[in-house]
Amino acid sequence: MRRAVRGHGDRSQLPHRAPALHVHQRRAQGRHQGVPRLDPERRRAVHHPREGLRPRQIGHLLVSHYEQRLANDKAAIRNRIVTLGRQCAGAVERATTATLEGDRPKAYRVVLDDLPINRESRSIDKACHAFVARHLPSAAHLRFVSSVMRMNIELERVGDYAVSIARHAVQLDEPPHGHIAEEMKALGRRAKEMLDDALSAFESGDAELARETKPVAKAMQHGFDAVFEQLTTDESISRRRGAHLFAIFNKLERVADQAKNI
Repeated sequence: MRRAVRGHGDRSQLPHRAPALHVHQRRAQGRHQGVPRLDPERRRAVHHPREGLRPRQIGHLLVSHYEQRLANDKAAIRNRIVTLGRQCAGAVERATTATLEGDRPKAYRVVLDDLPINRESRSIDKACHAFVARHLPSAAHLRFVSSVMRMNIELERVGDYAVSIARHAVQLDEPPHGHIAEEMKALGRRAKEMLDDALSAFESGDAELARETKPVAKAMQHGFDAVFEQLTTDESISRRRGAHLFAIFNKLERVADQAKNI
């Protein structure tokens, strides 16, 4: 019996070797690629969200998801800073009311309520830094977060002004009366309205409403100047009482200035 002479190019007599198991698995997976799974309850095919999409389409989906997350983070920060501003405006109003009514417990309450305001201010500052680290913002998004950080500082000062008003209020022997009380009530109300308008303008992006606060601030400045002159010339007001009243009006003026900055 002759043996077949096997040349280098003849592979017909090579022993057959079964392919590895993973090769069969790859082929099996390849046969079923693009075939949707069947949902027995709905009796229709179930597709993966990205199945059958081109790389460019998948990229658009990822960009849309990123933009949605960025918009959600911006909205959350905006809501938090506006809420903080409302709390500070309310603190100024309560401190002024406590001064006019001579209500010391209410003034003490303003001082204690400043603690959660400070905590929220620090939390917002951390949220802004996290926003920058997460999204690496530029252009309008960077201007937004930088504006919020500046507003956060100004609103924290407004809260401190409310505390100062409350502390000076408890040092008064009796509440203000006459022309001084009327001016304090009017200027305190207008300062709070300016702050509310500034916050509303920021929340809605209304530039016209923001510009309207500037002439109001100038008009209020004349009122503060008149009150300061009266406090320095009225001989019926003691030095100690005049110093406390002067400090209260000075803090209300600072509140109006911060509202103008916002």
